[in-house]
Amino acid sequence: MKFTAFLSAGSLLEFCAKVLGHALTDRPMQDRDCIRLEKAVKKATVSTTYMPPHQRKYRVVGLTRQGADRLDFDRDGTKITVAQYFMDQYNLPVKFPALPCVRCHPSRNILVPIEFLDVVDGQRKPGKLSGPQTAAVIRRAAMRPADRAGAVREVGASLAQDKFPQGFGMKINPEMLDVEGRILETPSVMCRSGKDVGARLGV
Repeated sequence: MKFTAFLSAGSLLEFCAKVLGHALTDRPMQDRDCIRLEKAVKKATVSTTYMPPHQRKYRVVGLTRQGADRLDFDRDGTKITVAQYFMDQYNLPVKFPALPCVRCHPSRNILVPIEFLDVVDGQRKPGKLSGPQTAAVIRRAAMRPADRAGAVREVGASLAQDKFPQGFGMKINPEMLDVEGRILETPSVMCRSGKDVGARLGV
């Protein structure tokens, strides 16, 4: 059984609040916090929430340093802010216009306020884990054999009820495979004098 860290699915706004350790407010974000968030969400896949039921998925390129109320672009020869665009196009007021927007395309100017995006489920965390995150994964992975066997059985039982493999005619046995084991003879150690010494209990 392998262990790895996954991104928390759901609201990107709530995800960013967890990364920073406090709730986000409608104030310009300090550069150090913006850089920290950018490292946490860069290359993550997000989905839009402002066009239900239609959702578009993007891979995060980065974060802007200005908020939706200050970022503007040319629309039919007129300058318009990102906040104004979402109000005019989707009738959605941006509740946190001072927060940075998400850059959703490496070449096209696709900017979306954080509050209108969700983190897609089932994503491995990109980049290197922090010290506390590494420690949390190690604690989760350090399981007693009986607990690990129970976790494997739970996964097996879940897969056995999954309709996806059943659609291919696959049947999954939730029980673990029994295999025969054997105890190897204790090797002897030859000393420099030529005398063989047998180890006992690993010593």
